Amino acid sequence: MWQNPPMNAGKWAYPTAAVIVIVIGVFLRFNQLSLKPMHHDEGVNHLFVNTLVENGLYQYNPENYHGPLLYELAYFPSRLLGFSEVTLRAVPAFLGSLVIVLILALRRWIGRPGAIAAAAIVAMSPADVFFSRTFIHEIYLVFTLALFSWFLLRFLSDRRTRNCVGAACALSLAFATKETTALTVITLVAAYGVAVLLGRRDQSPDFAFWKTTTRWPVVLLDASMAAAILWMMLYSTFTTNPKGILDFFRAFMPWLNTGVGQTGHEKDFTYFMALLWKYYQPAVLLALPALIETVRLRKPVSIFFVAWSLLHLAVYSIIPYKTPWCVVTIAFPLIVVAGLGAGAVFDWLKGRVAFSALAALIMAASLIPHASYCLELNFKRYDDDRNKIVYVQTMRKFKDMFPKIAAAAARDQGAETEIILIDSKHPTNFYLRDYTNTLYHAAPPKEAIRAPVVIASEAYADAVRILLDATYVEQRYPVWPGQVVVLFLREDVWKGSIEEN
Repeated sequence: MWQNPPMNAGKWAYPTAAVIVIVIGVFLRFNQLSLKPMHHDEGVNHLFVNTLVENGLYQYNPENYHGPLLYELAYFPSRLLGFSEVTLRAVPAFLGSLVIVLILALRRWIGRPGAIAAAAIVAMSPADVFFSRTFIHEIYLVFTLALFSWFLLRFLSDRRTRNCVGAACALSLAFATKETTALTVITLVAAYGVAVLLGRRDQSPDFAFWKTTTRWPVVLLDASMAAAILWMMLYSTFTTNPKGILDFFRAFMPWLNTGVGQTGHEKDFTYFMALLWKYYQPAVLLALPALIETVRLRKPVSIFFVAWSLLHLAVYSIIPYKTPWCVVTIAFPLIVVAGLGAGAVFDWLKGRVAFSALAALIMAASLIPHASYCLELNFKRYDDDRNKIVYVQTMRKFKDMFPKIAAAAARDQGAETEIILIDSKHPTNFYLRDYTNTLYHAAPPKEAIRAPVVIASEAYADAVRILLDATYVEQRYPVWPGQVVVLFLREDVWKGSIEEN
């Protein structure tokens, strides 16, 4: 009887592992997207998207230090499905998942074992997952850098114009995400120069940094024009705000003042090093064999990513202004280096099947605590600021306030119930987005207050009590560590018992 030939296990090992890594990464990013309360910055970003959806207009503000891409991409799901934690966070979750795919696409240059190892580290990274589940700019920047790296390596291999155009457009997307891309470009150019100076030309003949052709001017002109058009379209919000193009350049002065000035976010030089060790330990460990192999063989691709990783870390470490979400951007070239390290280990063990299997088991085992911490941080301790990347994160008890407001509104005028906010901004505004009669005051008003619902920061609670022209039930809710709001519900709309603070 005819039988099917035995399946070649080696042929299916890489695609099977790649699919498993992608599925894990997608699950971690999309599962329970509404679990974590909206961060203050997410509430601010929601306001910009809301203006774009409601008025069809977004005007880039150079004082915000961030580009328009976040808001413009969020327009589509928000317009189609309405505003919620899920619709706003779905885009960063999707882009974070694409980062995994793009790292796997680097297998030609870092090897299949390296691509799997690097992709697995990203897929289960506590920090990457945390910020892929947060509606802020950082994962967008990581995605654009991954896209740029993929196009750049392809271009250096085949010198095709389309890949140069793709790399240039990826940088345009990065600049449209955050102006701090300027720092990344500086480190990229420097790393490129190091690879040219130190790389052995006989190691990667198909990956020639130094190779030039008579077509260079045409290729660079095409790439520059495509990138410039994309950049202008994004910063002008597709020609609706031409002023945004000039405002891009104005953004660098306030950004520079923030980067070097006293802003309350100053950290010491070793801050990001500690975060990398805490949240990317497998990558740090795998970088060691990569360094050994880089020194030994001087492959230009290895030198480029090692230099980029070290320079990127150094630049961000020197700047006094430091926030934890920047670590995911700093970590990206390090993760590629880790992939090179994993590939180096398997090259050393080539032909030794038992040792190669043991190395694979050890690498997989090293990811277990990595994945365990990822689950704990993102699904249990997402508001515990003892984790350094949980930074001014809204606490889960804050959301307990809004069912009380909904119950009170149901006894009054529903969505038209008057709600007064006093020095209580974001993310409160996000959770009150469906109430049409919400008034905001920076400080307590001078006149008496009779609104059914009043929310005030703790700093103004005493002043508000004096102004209340009726009997109110009062409750306190934590926003983030050190920040508390006080909810005042007029007694006639109050429903339920007073809870202990």
